[in-house]
Amino acid sequence: MLVPRLYVNGFPKSGLHLAECMVKQMFKPVRKKNNWWGTNAWTTERYGMDGDYLWASKLASINPGQYMKGHSGYTSKLHGALADLNVSMVLIYRDLRDVVVSQAHHITNSGKTGSDADLWHPEPELYKGDFEHVMKLIIEGVGKYDSIFERWDTFAPWLEHDGIFPITFREMLRKPERAANRFFDYAVGVAMGQDVYIDKDIKKQIVDDLVGMLKSRSSITYRQGKTGTWKDAFTPEITELFKAHDKKNVLVNLGFEKDDRWH
Repeated sequence: MLVPRLYVNGFPKSGLHLAECMVKQMFKPVRKKNNWWGTNAWTTERYGMDGDYLWASKLASINPGQYMKGHSGYTSKLHGALADLNVSMVLIYRDLRDVVVSQAHHITNSGKTGSDADLWHPEPELYKGDFEHVMKLIIEGVGKYDSIFERWDTFAPWLEHDGIFPITFREMLRKPERAANRFFDYAVGVAMGQDVYIDKDIKKQIVDDLVGMLKSRSSITYRQGKTGTWKDAFTPEITELFKAHDKKNVLVNLGFEKDDRWH
């Protein structure tokens, strides 16, 4: 039996910490503290991907039955390294409108609450102005911090590859039983093959634990834990700005809207 090694990868402000609540019921962290490694979060510039290959040694440190979390856009090198090292990936993503709102709260609250400075945005002082203006800068980008659509473009290619376990923030919140069952089946499938039989009582006990953790939602960066918050935060101006920058029709392609007539 192949005991899985897992990389829990999230587009920033999409629910990485919520997914971890579920994952840690079946996997142990590589480290109790600072169990994190990634290539890019707030920018499209990737660090550590060329030259010293530190990123490969980070992935190699994941032992069977362990997980590491982070924010890493797609590259063929990283994809190949995951395959070579037999590291499976969970990819968490979210309606980009809700990401805008969540990131705006994240920026405006940076340094005000909590004790771990590494969790907050590195330069919140660049986002001057009221909440609406902060959302505008997230959509458009400011300085070296690229627009939300440019950043998403570095993560989107993961969805094109088999073997990746994609899950949305919406599913984890609205359908935790479905999310937990799918994750259990993925982890077992990686370990033992898709046709393996698992005792239904054992599966139920584990899935119930996964669901319980999803519903507990305990995290230092976890705020309201809702979907559709953009409806209360987006003004008509922000809505039009978002649509103008959504040139690839991301919301429709990801299934969050049926067409571009949303408002």
